[in-house]
Amino acid sequence: MTNRQQSAFFLAIVFLFTCGAGLLIYKQYDEYFSQKAAIDLEAADAAQPIVKKSQSPAATSTPDQVNGWKIYKNDQYGFEFSYHTQSYAPENLEAFKSTPNDDSHILVSLYDIKGKQTVEKCQCGEFERFQVLVFNNTNNLSLDNYVKKYLASFYKQNLYSQITVDGERAFEFGEMSREIIVKHGNNIFEIIPIDNILQTFKFTP
Repeated sequence: MTNRQQSAFFLAIVFLFTCGAGLLIYKQYDEYFSQKAAIDLEAADAAQPIVKKSQSPAATSTPDQVNGWKIYKNDQYGFEFSYHTQSYAPENLEAFKSTPNDDSHILVSLYDIKGKQTVEKCQCGEFERFQVLVFNNTNNLSLDNYVKKYLASFYKQNLYSQITVDGERAFEFGEMSREIIVKHGNNIFEIIPIDNILQTFKFTP
């Protein structure tokens, strides 16, 4: 082997050794930094506070609120009923304001929302109302005597039917424009009915 070949061989050995050493050093550094990064990441996670998602308490709603029904209750005269708030709405009683000389005064009035909108749009017809009125029964007349006295023409011609309202005997007059007369305690009530509301009507202690 000539001197030139020996020099080339020696340079090749040195080159290979250098490459191998460099590769080994790179691998060690890579492992070192990978491990360090993992340790740093774990430390960072450990340092962060654990935040739990807060759970808002379940909304507490009465069955009436869930189903869209609302209870109207009159403690003074002892009755209540339920109505669907998307179908019916209370009216301002100022429109039905009575005078001291009136034999009756209105306690509550609800109107059919869609029906009223239709009537106002076409300016024709009438819309349904559910109303409860109380009569001045100063003489404490019985239901029959009250009807005989104040609704004599209907009574004499048998233009009525006898029904019950929450267990109380009552008189119903009319077909298209209906009214119900019922007594509870010493009070005489007139109810202008809407059937699905009337079904929920009851007297309270």
